This record gives sequence, C-alpha cells and structure tokens, in this order.
Amino acid sequence: MLFWCNMRRCVALTIAASIAVAASAPPALAAGGSLEDRLPDASAAVAAYSTVRRWVTAFEAPRLDDAQSKIPIGNSTGVCVILRRGGRVVGQATDVAGDDLMVRRAAGKAMAEALSDPALGGIIQGMKKQVDSPDSLPAHDDEKSLSVLGRGLTLELEVAGPRMPLVGRSVQQIGSRVEPGLDGVSLRLGQSWHIVFPSQLRATNMSAQPEDVVLNLAAAAGVPVKDRANLPKRDDVSVYSFRTIHLTQAGPSRLPFQLVRGDTLVGESEVTKDSIIVFADGVAKRLVNSLWPEPPAEESGNDDGSAVQAREPLGIVGDYSIVADQYRPLIAPPLDQALTAMALNRYAQRLPDRPDSAAASEAAARILRDLAQVTTAEDDPLGDPVACAAIVYAVAERSVSLDDGQIRQLYDKAVVKVLGSFDPYAGFIERQSPDGQARRISSHKQAILAGALARRLAMANQPLNDVDAATIRKAIDWAWRSTPQAEHIALLPWIGWAEIDYAQATNRPLDHVDDLRMLDRILAEGRIGSAVRPGPMDLRGGFSLIDPSHPDAAPQATAQSLRPAAWAATSLMQAPLTSPEQAKDALRGQLSTLRFIMQLSIRKSALGSLRNPERALGGVRASLWDSELAVAAQALALITAVDTALAVESLGNR
Repeated sequence: MLFWCNMRRCVALTIAASIAVAASAPPALAAGGSLEDRLPDASAAVAAYSTVRRWVTAFEAPRLDDAQSKIPIGNSTGVCVILRRGGRVVGQATDVAGDDLMVRRAAGKAMAEALSDPALGGIIQGMKKQVDSPDSLPAHDDEKSLSVLGRGLTLELEVAGPRMPLVGRSVQQIGSRVEPGLDGVSLRLGQSWHIVFPSQLRATNMSAQPEDVVLNLAAAAGVPVKDRANLPKRDDVSVYSFRTIHLTQAGPSRLPFQLVRGDTLVGESEVTKDSIIVFADGVAKRLVNSLWPEPPAEESGNDDGSAVQAREPLGIVGDYSIVADQYRPLIAPPLDQALTAMALNRYAQRLPDRPDSAAASEAAARILRDLAQVTTAEDDPLGDPVACAAIVYAVAERSVSLDDGQIRQLYDKAVVKVLGSFDPYAGFIERQSPDGQARRISSHKQAILAGALARRLAMANQPLNDVDAATIRKAIDWAWRSTPQAEHIALLPWIGWAEIDYAQATNRPLDHVDDLRMLDRILAEGRIGSAVRPGPMDLRGGFSLIDPSHPDAAPQATAQSLRPAAWAATSLMQAPLTSPEQAKDALRGQLSTLRFIMQLSIRKSALGSLRNPERALGGVRASLWDSELAVAAQALALITAVDTALAVESLGNR
C-alpha cells in the first residue's frame, strides 16, 4: 500500500503560496525573480473572471472583432478556462498568445466544447443552430436553452504569469524543479508551444508526477520516443514553469474565490476543540458510508416468500479516486478494513455523545464480522499477521464486541497469528506454511505487531495464558532494534503505543523514555512552521521528514504526517514525555498539525470540482497535490483528531 511507504522518502518541494502568502516564497524563487514578478496582475485577473462569468451565464460571448473581447492582463503569458457541470469537466481551453484577446479565445473554445459534450444533450436538445467555431459564439436562436446551460456551469479561470526556464541534465532533474500543485509547465519545440496549467493537472491528478508531465508535453509536441529521454540535449526544445492566479467557485451561482494549490487556506484560528471534533465527525461519517452497500431495495425482498438477497460480507470499499470517481481496489484489503474498525471504535468510545457515534460503533462491528467471512473476492485476513494485529487493536478499542461470536472467533485466531509472528530468539518472522521458509517482516510492521501484543496484554478482563509480559518486552525491544536510531520515526505511532500499553499492563515505569523524547524533539523541529523548518502557509503543521541524504531539500509534507501525528496526540498526555511546562508549546504544535490535516481534507470549498461529493467530502488526501483518498489515511486521521480533541479538553482549549 502506498500509504505505508517509508516516510523519509520525500518529493523535494519548494513552494510559494499565492498573493496572500507571498512572504513565504523560498530562496529558490529569487533566482527567477520575486514571486510578485512571476504572477500576473491580480486585479486584472479578477476583472477577467467577472467578464467571463457573465459570458458563460448568458452563454454568449462577443465577436473577436468587438472591443469588448479585449481583456488586457498585465504580466500574463496565458490563460486556461475550465467549465464544469456537477464537478465534471465539460469544456476547457487554453490560450498562450499573451495578447488582449486570449481570454476571449479560450472562453469561446471552452463554451464550444461544452456544447458538444454528450451528457449535455438533453439541455441543448431542440437548439436550432449549432455553433461552428468559437468566433461565432453564440449565433443561436434558442437563447433560453443556452442560458439554462450557462447558468448550470461553474467556471475556473487560471491566468499564467511569466515563464521561467527549467534547466537540467535529464528529464528527472527538470521535473524535480517543478513545484507540485503550484507550477504549470510549458514546452517549446521550435516555434510551437505546448502547455499544461496547474488546474488541468489537478483535474487529471497528475501534479505529483512532473517528469511524466514533461514527457507528455514532449509527446504532444511530436518529439520522437527515442529522443524524449534525452530531451535536454535537443537545442530546439525548451521547458519552462510558470505560476498562476487561480479563481473558481463552489457552484454556478456562488461568488468566486482564489485557490492556492487548488484549495483554500485553513487558518490557524480555525483549529479549536469544536472544529477538530466536527472534522472527526466528517471523517467518521465518510468511513461509515464506505461500508459495502446493501442490495438494491427491489432485490432485498420478495413478495412470494422466496429467499431474500443478503448483503455481501465485504466490509468497506477501497481507496477512492476523486478524478475517476472509482474505488481502487473495489474491496479494501484486510489491513485497511481492520484499521478502519479500530478508528471507528475509538471515535465511538471516546466521543460517545456525537450524533454518529452509534453508527460508527455498528459499522466497526460489521467490518469485523465481515472479516470473519472470507469470500472468493477478497484476501483472508488470517493470512496476514499485520492485518491480524490491526484486528487486535480494533477489538481492544471496544472489548464488549467479543460478546459477538463471530468477532470472538476472528479475534482469537488473530491473536494466535500475531503471537506466532514473534520468536524470542529469531525475532519477527512470517511463514507461508508450517514447513515453509521464514521471511523477515519490515520494521514498521514489526512495530504494529509488537504494539498489538502489548495492547492485548493491556486489555482488561481477558485471559492471558497464551502470552507473558517478558516475551512482549522482548518483542517491543526487538522492534526498536529493527532499524537504526535515525529511522525510528518510521516506527510511529505503534512503537509509542506499545510502550504505553506495556507500562499500563505491568504497572511499571514507561520504558525507552529517552528514545521517545528524541522522537518528539525530531517531530517538533521537523514540523513546518517551526523555528528551524519555515515553510509555506498551506503546508504549515505538516511534518517535513527530509531524507538525510538530501539535507538541502525544501520542506514538504504529505499524508505520511498522519502516522507521527497520531503518536504526538498521545504523547501530549504522557507526563514522562511532556511536562506541564512543555504542554502548552506541545499542544500549540499539535494544533498546527491538525490545521495541516484539515488542509488535506476535502471540504465544501471543493464542491464545484467534485464529481461525487458524497464519496469525497470529509476524505483526507494523499497530499495537497494528490487527491487520492487512501483508506489507511482516513483511519489515522480520525484517530489523530479524536485524541487531539481530548488532549485539548484536558490541557485547556485556546
């Protein structure tokens, strides 16, 4: 699963937010001029948006030779117009002439493309004259039908600033200089220009793959396949990046607003105990709604008394692609299923008064019961010791669920699998069969397994004839030793939770305190916005875990921040780790991290670009430039939000 990759493997990212946060522009931009120099005239861009919105609403644009078609925008090299209906792109066009008519040409082309969209056939049916070219818009008799079409479209307008050359010895080096989500890319072959705007990359979720973007432009330009890998060596090819001002709206009749990296900024002041709980509600509701659906109503009952079609015991759907409006895979793997059950149980148990708590608890129980019934369409959770560890965690959050026979049977078998994964003399191993060759388990998975053993030890009113504290201590220590100290961050949150559970179960002092304190210091210093890790506003609060081999890499943060964030929420409440004197600063830092997690979430400001809002809203993205919604990220986001809200309540709301 992509979400579980090494957190230290980073995409080098330098970023400047838009006009409102220009002061945070990194030094790398200075070589190409200030951020203001790279942006078009803001007031002219806003005026252009208002004009194009009127054209789209009436679905009527002036002729190119009409003076009203001229819209000058200073310091601009191009424009992109995107029209959407119900979140789906129905028309888009770019123009890079840089003259006063480029806005009119792009708008006309986008409107013409919208007319040819098959899905809009019902709206434009009966129109008496088809638009033949953008120059003739809208020579049409049925103005009423056209205005109905126009009033139902949302408008995005992105205006490009001056181009900055991208220099490198390889396509990979060129791509590394593109700022994901912020930069557009243009390629010149001879006198021909090929361009892609950040909004277009977001519409296809390609922002995280700048190298592919460059190669795709080369292909569109007609560069032969054999020459694309050596693109920088061609004298007739040049590659540029550019920044933009991006304006959009949440709905056809809504006011426009400016986006930074395709999103609005979550302010520090917006993060309070109440807003964190509301955020948790949204994530929990989305996870509950991801349960495998009931059969259609017309198939669920039969008047003749014949058998009723039962719901398939498949748990929840998999990772969600916003762009494709598809779940990939269709059925979530067992580990993701169990993590979701754990998160929902924690939400229900620790925030029992929330409106969705009962539904979350029932959803968690249903997921566990479904895991106990393996169909031919899914993997057996008992075949994966790490999935079994997550099952232990899920049940431990609500031990009363063991009263359910199916869940009890699943849990008992999962415990046996987890216990069998650790040998006090050989460490954590996995065997495909009793006589099969053993293979090592990754460090991160070792931490999950050790944590599950400690969590079982800490469970109240459970017989522990199958496990002893000394063996679990060895398992936790083995997980610590499985990776160099510099990489202990990859063991979070599980290794920290393991130590707390072990101390609680054995009534002993917390162990590895120095290691845990060091991890907390690393996180505090690696948090974007800290004294030693400045960064752009939209990434503030995320953890910039830079690969030591690239110490000069610019700050970046992705959903990988959720793993240490979940631990940081727990650490706040541990006196051996966070003293009363440190608590205030630690809480402030955690609230900053929650700000970043909220920034990652899909909020109502994105409604205009969502094909299926019900599936997307409340989800947490892979990054600010990657809209994929991984199931594991949703689960850890919910856990982090719940624990942080309780920490705020305990330590004092702001």
